[in-house]
Amino acid sequence: TQQDGRPVTELASKRLDEENMEEELESTEATLYRSVVARFNYLSPDRQDIMFAVRECAKGMARPKRRDLVKLKRIGRYVMGAKRVKTHMWVQPMPTIISVHTDSDWAGCKRTRISVSGGVARLGNAVIKCWSKDQRNVATSSVEAELYAANLGGMNALGMQTMLKELGHIVSIVVHVDSSAAIGVLQRKGIGKIRHLDVADLWMQTAIQKGRLEVAKIDGAWNDADIATKPLTN
Repeated sequence: TQQDGRPVTELASKRLDEENMEEELESTEATLYRSVVARFNYLSPDRQDIMFAVRECAKGMARPKRRDLVKLKRIGRYVMGAKRVKTHMWVQPMPTIISVHTDSDWAGCKRTRISVSGGVARLGNAVIKCWSKDQRNVATSSVEAELYAANLGGMNALGMQTMLKELGHIVSIVVHVDSSAAIGVLQRKGIGKIRHLDVADLWMQTAIQKGRLEVAKIDGAWNDADIATKPLTN
Protein backbone atom coordinates (compact mmCIF):
# COMPACT_ATOMS: atom_id res chain seq x y z
CA THR A 1 0.00 0.00 0.00
CA GLN A 2 0.97 3.64 -0.25
CA GLN A 3 1.27 3.78 3.54
CA ASP A 4 3.76 0.88 3.47
CA GLY A 5 5.97 2.92 1.11
CA ARG A 6 6.40 5.98 3.29
CA PRO A 7 9.54 6.26 5.48
CA VAL A 8 9.04 6.23 9.25
CA THR A 9 11.26 7.42 12.09
CA GLU A 10 10.45 4.74 14.67
CA LEU A 11 10.18 0.95 14.63
CA ALA A 12 7.28 0.38 17.04
CA SER A 13 4.00 -0.40 15.26
CA LYS A 14 0.43 0.05 16.55
CA ARG A 15 -0.99 -2.29 13.88
CA LEU A 16 0.07 -5.42 15.79
CA ASP A 17 -3.16 -5.35 17.81
CA GLU A 18 -5.35 -5.91 14.75
CA GLU A 19 -7.41 -9.13 14.76
CA ASN A 20 -5.92 -10.77 11.64
CA MET A 21 -2.33 -10.55 12.81
CA GLU A 22 -2.11 -14.27 13.76
CA GLU A 23 -2.80 -15.48 10.22
CA GLU A 24 0.13 -17.44 8.75
CA LEU A 25 1.69 -16.21 5.52
CA GLU A 26 1.23 -18.14 2.31
CA SER A 27 4.17 -20.15 0.98
CA THR A 28 5.47 -17.53 -1.48
CA GLU A 29 5.10 -14.73 1.07
CA ALA A 30 6.85 -16.81 3.73
CA THR A 31 9.79 -17.53 1.42
CA LEU A 32 10.19 -13.85 0.60
CA TYR A 33 9.86 -12.99 4.29
CA ARG A 34 12.71 -15.33 5.25
CA SER A 35 14.92 -13.95 2.49
CA VAL A 36 14.46 -10.33 3.56
CA VAL A 37 14.91 -11.13 7.26
CA ALA A 38 18.18 -12.92 6.44
CA ARG A 39 19.44 -9.79 4.67
CA PHE A 40 18.51 -7.55 7.60
CA ASN A 41 20.09 -10.06 9.99
CA TYR A 42 23.37 -9.69 8.08
CA LEU A 43 23.07 -5.90 8.34
CA SER A 44 22.01 -5.60 11.99
CA PRO A 45 25.45 -6.04 13.68
CA ASP A 46 26.45 -2.76 12.02
CA ARG A 47 23.04 -1.12 12.50
CA GLN A 48 22.34 -1.12 16.22
CA ASP A 49 19.21 0.97 15.61
CA ILE A 50 17.43 -1.98 13.94
CA MET A 51 19.04 -4.83 15.91
CA PHE A 52 16.12 -5.40 18.30
CA ALA A 53 13.50 -5.23 15.55
CA VAL A 54 15.42 -7.66 13.33
CA ARG A 55 15.74 -10.13 16.20
CA GLU A 56 11.96 -9.97 16.68
CA CYS A 57 11.40 -10.75 12.99
CA ALA A 58 13.92 -13.61 13.07
CA LYS A 59 11.84 -15.33 15.77
CA GLY A 60 9.09 -15.84 13.20
CA MET A 61 11.25 -17.47 10.51
CA ALA A 62 9.85 -21.00 11.00
CA ARG A 63 6.17 -20.08 10.62
CA PRO A 64 5.91 -16.37 9.76
CA LYS A 65 2.59 -14.69 10.48
CA ARG A 66 0.93 -11.50 9.36
CA ARG A 67 2.18 -9.69 12.49
CA ASP A 68 5.76 -10.66 11.57
CA LEU A 69 5.31 -9.20 8.10
CA VAL A 70 4.05 -5.93 9.60
CA LYS A 71 7.21 -5.74 11.74
CA LEU A 72 9.41 -6.48 8.72
CA LYS A 73 7.73 -3.81 6.58
CA ARG A 74 8.25 -1.36 9.42
CA ILE A 75 12.00 -2.02 9.35
CA GLY A 76 12.03 -1.48 5.60
CA ARG A 77 10.18 1.83 5.91
CA TYR A 78 12.56 2.94 8.66
CA VAL A 79 15.65 2.07 6.61
CA MET A 80 14.20 4.03 3.66
CA GLY A 81 14.46 7.16 5.80
CA ALA A 82 17.74 6.24 7.50
CA LYS A 83 19.75 4.65 4.71
CA ARG A 84 23.18 5.28 6.18
CA VAL A 85 24.77 5.07 9.62
CA LYS A 86 28.35 6.22 10.08
CA THR A 87 30.65 4.40 12.49
CA HIS A 88 33.70 6.46 13.47
CA MET A 89 36.87 4.59 14.49
CA TRP A 90 39.34 7.08 15.93
CA VAL A 91 43.05 6.36 16.17
CA GLN A 92 43.84 5.68 19.84
CA PRO A 93 46.56 4.09 21.98
CA MET A 94 45.91 0.44 22.76
CA PRO A 95 43.20 0.50 25.47
CA THR A 96 43.57 -1.39 28.71
CA ILE A 97 39.85 -1.85 29.50
CA ILE A 98 36.95 -3.61 27.84
CA SER A 99 33.87 -1.61 28.84
CA VAL A 100 30.52 -3.37 28.58
CA HIS A 101 27.08 -1.79 28.99
CA THR A 102 24.21 -4.22 29.67
CA ASP A 103 20.48 -3.75 29.97
CA SER A 104 17.26 -5.76 29.92
CA ASP A 105 13.60 -5.22 29.14
CA TRP A 106 11.84 -7.25 31.84
CA ALA A 107 8.97 -9.39 30.48
CA GLY A 108 8.98 -7.27 27.33
CA CYS A 109 7.27 -9.90 25.15
CA LYS A 110 3.53 -9.73 25.83
CA ARG A 111 2.96 -13.28 24.59
CA THR A 112 5.79 -15.22 26.29
CA ARG A 113 6.95 -12.72 28.95
CA ILE A 114 10.51 -13.55 27.98
CA SER A 115 12.93 -10.71 28.73
CA VAL A 116 15.61 -9.43 26.38
CA SER A 117 19.31 -8.99 27.15
CA GLY A 118 21.02 -6.12 25.36
CA GLY A 119 24.68 -5.20 25.38
CA VAL A 120 27.34 -2.95 23.89
CA ALA A 121 31.06 -3.72 24.30
CA ARG A 122 33.80 -1.14 23.73
CA LEU A 123 37.55 -1.31 23.56
CA GLY A 124 38.48 2.26 24.38
CA ASN A 125 36.32 4.47 22.14
CA ALA A 126 35.59 1.72 19.60
CA VAL A 127 32.38 -0.33 19.71
CA ILE A 128 33.51 -3.89 18.98
CA LYS A 129 30.34 -5.92 19.65
CA CYS A 130 26.61 -5.43 20.18
CA TRP A 131 23.88 -7.95 20.89
CA SER A 132 20.15 -8.32 21.49
CA LYS A 133 19.11 -11.78 22.68
CA ASP A 134 16.12 -13.46 24.30
CA GLN A 135 16.84 -14.72 27.81
CA ARG A 136 16.62 -18.49 28.25
CA ASN A 137 14.42 -18.32 31.38
CA VAL A 138 11.37 -16.25 32.29
CA ALA A 139 12.69 -13.72 34.81
CA THR A 140 10.39 -13.27 37.80
CA SER A 141 11.70 -9.79 38.61
CA SER A 142 13.49 -6.91 36.92
CA VAL A 143 16.53 -7.63 39.11
CA GLU A 144 16.71 -11.18 37.80
CA ALA A 145 16.40 -9.95 34.20
CA GLU A 146 19.22 -7.45 34.78
CA LEU A 147 21.34 -10.22 36.32
CA TYR A 148 20.91 -12.42 33.24
CA ALA A 149 21.83 -9.47 31.01
CA ALA A 150 24.96 -8.75 33.06
CA ASN A 151 25.97 -12.42 32.91
CA LEU A 152 25.78 -12.42 29.13
CA GLY A 153 27.83 -9.21 29.00
CA GLY A 154 30.45 -10.70 31.30
CA MET A 155 30.74 -13.90 29.25
CA ASN A 156 31.16 -11.96 26.01
CA ALA A 157 33.80 -9.74 27.60
CA LEU A 158 35.79 -12.69 28.96
CA GLY A 159 35.87 -14.18 25.47
CA MET A 160 37.21 -10.91 24.05
CA GLN A 161 39.76 -10.70 26.86
CA THR A 162 41.06 -14.19 26.05
CA MET A 163 41.37 -13.37 22.34
CA LEU A 164 43.28 -10.15 23.08
CA LYS A 165 45.59 -12.01 25.49
CA GLU A 166 46.50 -14.43 22.71
CA LEU A 167 47.39 -11.39 20.60
CA GLY A 168 49.65 -10.09 23.36
CA HIS A 169 47.34 -7.46 24.90
CA ILE A 170 46.36 -7.59 28.57
CA VAL A 171 43.05 -5.83 29.30
CA SER A 172 40.70 -5.67 32.27
CA ILE A 173 36.88 -5.77 32.17
CA VAL A 174 34.25 -3.45 33.61
CA VAL A 175 30.57 -4.39 33.19
CA HIS A 176 28.25 -1.40 33.60
CA VAL A 177 24.72 -2.07 34.88
CA ASP A 178 21.99 0.51 35.54
CA SER A 179 20.30 -1.54 38.30
CA SER A 180 21.67 -1.00 41.81
CA ALA A 181 19.83 -4.11 43.04
CA ALA A 182 21.45 -6.32 40.39
CA ILE A 183 24.88 -4.92 41.29
CA GLY A 184 24.13 -5.80 44.92
CA VAL A 185 23.44 -9.42 43.95
CA LEU A 186 26.63 -9.61 41.89
CA GLN A 187 28.87 -8.15 44.58
CA ARG A 188 27.77 -10.47 47.37
CA LYS A 189 28.25 -14.22 47.70
CA GLY A 190 25.37 -16.66 47.39
CA ILE A 191 21.74 -16.40 46.35
CA GLY A 192 20.52 -14.41 49.36
CA LYS A 193 16.73 -14.01 49.23
CA ILE A 194 16.49 -14.85 45.52
CA ARG A 195 16.35 -18.59 46.19
CA HIS A 196 15.00 -19.66 42.82
CA LEU A 197 18.17 -18.58 41.00
CA ASP A 198 20.26 -21.39 39.59
CA VAL A 199 23.87 -21.69 40.75
CA ALA A 200 24.94 -21.26 37.13
CA ASP A 201 23.45 -17.76 37.15
CA LEU A 202 25.78 -16.64 39.96
CA TRP A 203 29.14 -17.47 38.35
CA MET A 204 29.83 -13.76 37.99
CA GLN A 205 29.98 -13.35 41.77
CA THR A 206 33.05 -15.60 41.86
CA ALA A 207 34.59 -13.88 38.84
CA ILE A 208 34.26 -10.50 40.58
CA GLN A 209 35.72 -11.80 43.84
CA LYS A 210 38.69 -13.29 41.97
CA GLY A 211 39.30 -9.98 40.16
CA ARG A 212 38.56 -11.33 36.69
CA LEU A 213 36.15 -8.45 36.08
CA GLU A 214 34.46 -5.51 37.80
CA VAL A 215 30.88 -4.31 37.88
CA ALA A 216 29.93 -0.63 38.03
CA LYS A 217 26.77 1.48 38.14
CA ILE A 218 25.73 3.51 35.12
CA ASP A 219 22.86 5.95 34.88
CA GLY A 220 20.03 4.63 32.74
CA ALA A 221 20.09 7.74 30.55
CA TRP A 222 23.70 6.94 29.56
CA ASN A 223 23.24 3.20 29.08
CA ASP A 224 23.36 2.75 25.31
CA ALA A 225 22.53 -0.96 25.66
CA ASP A 226 18.93 0.22 26.04
CA ILE A 227 18.64 0.43 22.24
CA ALA A 228 19.01 -3.37 22.07
CA THR A 229 16.10 -4.11 24.43
CA LYS A 230 13.13 -2.38 22.77
CA PRO A 231 12.04 -1.04 19.36
CA LEU A 232 13.43 2.35 18.47
CA THR A 233 11.06 5.25 19.18
CA ASN A 234 11.36 9.02 18.94
